[in-house]
Amino acid sequence: RNHDASKGYNRELKTKLSVDAFGDIFSEICFRSYKDGKFEFSKPEFDIYFNMLQNPEVKSITATDFMQDTCYSMCLMYQESGRFYFIHRSFQEYFCAVFLSRQKDTVIVKLGNFFENREKRMRGDQTFSMLNDLIPDKLDEFVFIPFLENLLERCDNEKGYWTFLEEMYPVIEYTSGEAPMMPMTMYR
Repeated sequence: RNHDASKGYNRELKTKLSVDAFGDIFSEICFRSYKDGKFEFSKPEFDIYFNMLQNPEVKSITATDFMQDTCYSMCLMYQESGRFYFIHRSFQEYFCAVFLSRQKDTVIVKLGNFFENREKRMRGDQTFSMLNDLIPDKLDEFVFIPFLENLLERCDNEKGYWTFLEEMYPVIEYTSGEAPMMPMTMYR
């Protein structure tokens, strides 16, 4: 919105949604698809996600028009060979984080387990990190501090420091034998 305003440009959306309403809907789609490990869609798959939306604004628009805006007006996704893809995975991750940042505290409490237990973790996934940038105090209060309190309690009740090591470092790799000599390099 700021970029467009600085250029004196006003995006025309087929759905006629405000930028904020569009962002709210797109954020929820990003969360729902991220939760399911879906990073691309056929048109029927996208329609399913669109029809799950809780946002009241969706009653006045169609999935086809929204996808048109997403691909051609907002340039967040593109279509190729009958499938829809995010321009970059970071768009899905960011908007998923935005959606989660707006949830009630009762949902935030569950996020530690949500991220910890994800089967389909993508290398370099930044969703949780972006969420921490958006709501650091809430994540501290509802995710990190409860996790640490639970861990310290288990350490006290079980094997102390060994419990900590087993929990935080379940696998420690090492090599035995002599370390190879590293060649010395002179820099000038």
